[in-house]
Amino acid sequence: MSGHDETPARDGLDVLLVNHTSTVSGAEVSLLDLVEGLVAEHRVTIAAPDGPLARSARARGARVELIPAMEGSLRLHPRHTPRTLGGIAGSARAIREIARRTRSDVVHANSFRAGLAASLAACGGAPRPLVHLHDCLPDTASARATEQVLSCGAATILANSAYTAACFNGGRSRAAVKVVHNPIDLERFDEFGQLRGNDHRPHLAEFDQNPLDAARREPRDGG
Repeated sequence: MSGHDETPARDGLDVLLVNHTSTVSGAEVSLLDLVEGLVAEHRVTIAAPDGPLARSARARGARVELIPAMEGSLRLHPRHTPRTLGGIAGSARAIREIARRTRSDVVHANSFRAGLAASLAACGGAPRPLVHLHDCLPDTASARATEQVLSCGAATILANSAYTAACFNGGRSRAAVKVVHNPIDLERFDEFGQLRGNDHRPHLAEFDQNPLDAARREPRDGG
């Protein structure tokens, strides 16, 4: 027996998925698909406001932690902007605490707003986030400021298309930008078993990378 205690190795990763809203639309469907793909091998926690998304994630085997909703436009407005920034700051504090309690190895933020909150949480000790972008922001001063913060604060920007990647920060980003397409369940949509047929082109489901692949290549501070 050794003369000191050894911490047993943990299998898999502790993954924290952050979403800014409680509702389920296209980006959240993609997030729920990610939950289903991760829960068998990793410990998955989703941080989101209470609502349909949290319930769906829990039903798929994820642990759920509730955070304040990050509502409001990113456009500059004398009345609405302070409220929006206050919501993001409150969510950042919650994310930092959740990441600490769950010993998160990876933080995945599923939108611009979630990315802002997760980047602020990283300033307080949480892992720098993977920020998953599903669309492009308009060419406004507030949008450019948002992209600048994410460019500096994110570990990696994950774009759902080459177009989204090219739009981000005018194609200039300090953080690495990687294209990760949404997966396609071939069996689900192959009603007659003919999708593959004689088509020997590579299918998205066969080669698309898991967002965690990018995380494994990102060194942690001090590690």
